[in-house]
Amino acid sequence: MRILLIGGSGFIGPHVASALEREYPGANTGIAVLTSRLADRLVDSVRLTLLVLFGAVAFLLLMICANIGNLLLSRTSARSREFAVRTALGAGSANSSHPKRDT
Repeated sequence: MRILLIGGSGFIGPHVASALEREYPGANTGIAVLTSRLADRLVDSVRLTLLVLFGAVAFLLLMICANIGNLLLSRTSARSREFAVRTALGAGSANSSHPKRDT
């Protein structure tokens, strides 16, 4: 007969079995204790699905970051003519990227 303890490490099983056998030899002789992690028991049947879902989310985040980088690059590229005009008119490097606001 086996007793299943959920939530222990693999090293605690033999210790529990031997302690029970010492304290109650008549009822616990020949009983083994098997321990396993609760997380492994809960996730074992859907582990592959969770890994695929994690991969899809990571890929989606990568695509979002690439899209934001592309938008920033295209905005900077579109303003290159404006930067050239500001530089030609004598604006310094600090003034060319931050236009003054009229208040």
